[in-house]
Amino acid sequence: MKKRLGVWVGIIAVALGWLAFRSERVVVADAANVRPGKTVAVVGDDAVGLLGVLSARQMGARRIIAMSRHESRQKLAREYGATDIVTDRGDEGVARIKELTNGIGADSVLECVGTQESMMQAIRSTRPGGYVGRGVVGAKNEPMTN
Repeated sequence: MKKRLGVWVGIIAVALGWLAFRSERVVVADAANVRPGKTVAVVGDDAVGLLGVLSARQMGARRIIAMSRHESRQKLAREYGATDIVTDRGDEGVARIKELTNGIGADSVLECVGTQESMMQAIRSTRPGGYVGRGVVGAKNEPMTN
């Protein structure tokens, strides 16, 4: 019973994440200019962040870096297409993403938390000329370039 309940909670979380994701004019992955063969980082591992991982995979991203500190969400992120998991935050998180991308940064970063700190991390994790999309309900999803 407990396992079945966990599955339903996961399904509901993804459904709510999808609704939150679609509630703005532009899907966050579109706003971040996710393209086939590119590297995408996702800041945040709640339902919207996990949906960002799934969207990046479906849009053809070659590498998807999920930023997550929660083991259960890391597992879901991997199932949804994450190729790498970064557990660090702040300067250490940015350094880890730069390390994984040979010092360049991600082509696209999906910011799915909604705090100033997470937005700064997203911007600093993006390569020069890259894009940041904000996956937060109420955010204006206009493309931002670094």
